[in-house]
Amino acid sequence: MADKSAGNTIQTIDVVAFMLETLGFSNDEAKLYQYLVSKGRLTKLQLARQTGIHRSKVYRMVEKLKKQGLVEEVVDAHTTYVTVADIQVLKNLYDNYIARADLLSQVFPQVEMQILGARELSDQTTNVRFFRGKEGIRQMAWNVLRTKGELLGYSPRLYADILGEKLYRAWSKEFVLLGKPFREIVNDSFSKHLQNYAGNGQEAFAPSELRSIPAETLKISYQLDIYNDVTAMYQWYKGEVFGIEVHNADIANFQRQQFEILWQLAKPLAITF
Repeated sequence: MADKSAGNTIQTIDVVAFMLETLGFSNDEAKLYQYLVSKGRLTKLQLARQTGIHRSKVYRMVEKLKKQGLVEEVVDAHTTYVTVADIQVLKNLYDNYIARADLLSQVFPQVEMQILGARELSDQTTNVRFFRGKEGIRQMAWNVLRTKGELLGYSPRLYADILGEKLYRAWSKEFVLLGKPFREIVNDSFSKHLQNYAGNGQEAFAPSELRSIPAETLKISYQLDIYNDVTAMYQWYKGEVFGIEVHNADIANFQRQQFEILWQLAKPLAITF
């Protein structure tokens, strides 16, 4: 219940007013509606005097709330009162709000990916870019979608670990739409992680070709991607979270040669979900 003091001016806002404000109504509109809930029915003049809101503003707000269907006016003994309308109207507003929030939660990963892409620095012939924290790794994930040819990589863990489930699904969908070949070398521990992930009901994304190499031959402790003229290294599984992109054609081509040598040593890995 609202506290009234200093000339009956409302000093606090309870959950009713909180809901109205959350649904997009102004602070005074929320106060007015909350006050009607607590008092039952009042004239516009009574509302102005008891809430401390100017009378002309009360008239305008009542008209707005009437159009929204939240309040109604009733005539009793030649006096017009304002009262709260049927609760179903407020419930409809609440349901619409929840539906919009759910829609926003679905599209936000794509919005996030586009914003991260917009922040990308302009290309230079040779440069090294350092990315720190989860946001930095997400930026690097977006950059991978710039792949023009084949993507090569080494992975100790799934991208989902650092991107989060929603953003990971959005990234996977975008990469599949690119239709680019993707080969990846992993250790045996990665395949178990991938199968466990899919076994938990999550949507797993696998490369076009996947091969496994014993950890005794090559222990993959961080992720490395090779695409275009970029060699990208990511560290998030243990210790500090950061990533590095080296933009240099000679370095990227050298990494491709190393990858092909290790690819021949690795064994094809069939993943079944």
